[in-house]
Amino acid sequence: MINPENRDQSAPTTGRDAHKSRSVGPPDERRGEDGPIGGAKSRAGIRELLRQHPALGELRSIELDRLIERGEVLHFEPNELMLQQGTASDCALFIVSGQADIAVETAYGAIHIADGLPKMMIGEIGAFTLMPRIATVRARTALDALRIGRTQLLELGRANPQFLLFVVEQLGERLSRLNRAIGFYTNALGALERNDFDQRLLDELLHPMPELADFSQSFLRLAEQITVRRRHFEEMANAAAIQRSMLPRAFKAEGAFAAIDLYGELHPAREVGGDFFDYFTIDDRRLVVTIGDVSGKGIPASLFMAITQSLIRLTLREDGDFAAQIGRVNGLLAADNGEAMFATAFCVIVDVAAGRLTYSNCGHNAPLLLRGDGTIERLGPTGPPLAASANVQFRTASRPFGAGDRLVLFSDGLPEATNRAGAFFGDDNVEHAIREHATATAQDLVRGLLHRATQFEDGAPRYDDIACVALIYRRSEHRLSERQSGDK
Repeated sequence: MINPENRDQSAPTTGRDAHKSRSVGPPDERRGEDGPIGGAKSRAGIRELLRQHPALGELRSIELDRLIERGEVLHFEPNELMLQQGTASDCALFIVSGQADIAVETAYGAIHIADGLPKMMIGEIGAFTLMPRIATVRARTALDALRIGRTQLLELGRANPQFLLFVVEQLGERLSRLNRAIGFYTNALGALERNDFDQRLLDELLHPMPELADFSQSFLRLAEQITVRRRHFEEMANAAAIQRSMLPRAFKAEGAFAAIDLYGELHPAREVGGDFFDYFTIDDRRLVVTIGDVSGKGIPASLFMAITQSLIRLTLREDGDFAAQIGRVNGLLAADNGEAMFATAFCVIVDVAAGRLTYSNCGHNAPLLLRGDGTIERLGPTGPPLAASANVQFRTASRPFGAGDRLVLFSDGLPEATNRAGAFFGDDNVEHAIREHATATAQDLVRGLLHRATQFEDGAPRYDDIACVALIYRRSEHRLSERQSGDK
């Protein structure tokens, strides 16, 4: 079971408490422990490096100067932590000098995936989407980096659409490179299983193509150290760790959202899958909840899932017409979609202050809206699946959402859970299980619903992923009880 509550949240976002911070004010005021900050670390030096960046280099001089003035130069000693996997993404780092190691942490150790070099920006995708860090970065040598806060990045994105496009392109490039590496891993594992691991494949592992050079250490380890079964198990564990890192953290019912109880779980049929769910706030009164199901299974589905989830987050955080935003996500996913993959998705914006939800159902299973009076409404499709076609108009619909109401979202793996006789769990059983938990918390509702499906399966193999999310607008007496408990 993938549960966001199990993720370690204690590590710092950066190692800022452990290293020196240097201002980048006027040259005669910039003095570190070893004297004036000169060379690449001077204002002019940093500006010149920023100009060589493919996206930041398009900015005007005054914008670059403002970026430098509002940032801070951080110094890291060798092996010092810069960014920690699993922590909040509140900034990006632009490497001014030195080198860094970028690795994914797993239960079997850290897996090196890239080198951090001067003129490279790291952490910008997470900072834009507010997703937890999906990798750990450590200084390999003494290193200086310009810290750019999330607020600055958002301002850059609003003023420079090309910068936003660059961030999306970077996401696609990195996932594409990961896809090629996984394909290469798969070929090597197949050769090992067939016991025909020839010299040519071994040479390719020891001397990878330039675009896969970042994975050379893993290739070497595959070629020389790890058996077939353990290699496959570890690689799937790595992919599962990345997928877990993309799940939202436990929801905090604070401020205007104190009335909201929200919980979700994801159960892949394999080590990784194509189902996803997410939730995040837009402002101090609006909350977004999404769930989706990508066509296919395994690694390809999980990669397309990661792109879909990131695009939805990035797009819906901007003010604009909801239907047009969904259309924009669809257009980006449909472009150059040679594998003809698609994703069903349900996206809902909950305005807590207004007591209303607005949703777009892109070919997904209809969530069930259980009212406080016991009536149930199914929120059916308002448009086709994402990436199924580029030229599509998407619609939205709206419903009241008040005290005692609960919205239950799920992927098709839930009603299509199969028992030993080949029968489906079915929509009627889903509705019955939801009614059984009509007074339960969001967590108990989700777990109770999944428990019913597991009981129905009776040990039969599961062929599809299951994602499930419950959103409850708690009654006022529940909120009063919580406040009284907190006063004790």
